[in-house]
Amino acid sequence: VRQVGESQPSYLGGDLHISQGQEVSAWHWDPAGATLDFTLERPGHAEGKIDLYLPKEPVSLAVGDQVSSWNCTGEGIYRIEVDFQERAVLQLKL
Repeated sequence: VRQVGESQPSYLGGDLHISQGQEVSAWHWDPAGATLDFTLERPGHAEGKIDLYLPKEPVSLAVGDQVSSWNCTGEGIYRIEVDFQERAVLQLKL
């Protein structure tokens, strides 16, 4: 369980369950530039969904060098589908 701050992004979790959130190996939020960069790491192939709390809807999302999309599932909650081999770098612009 994590407290969500209204002014900053939070990783809420996902269905990459066995690591229970430890798949997030790096997290950098730049409020001045309204950017969030983070890295997911898992052994082998990983495919699933992650949920983030974001203070506002993203303008863009890249997973690695691929433009990606998101779904809003509730107020400030965004779901992102991921499919990666061992490591994925996600970059969001808010």
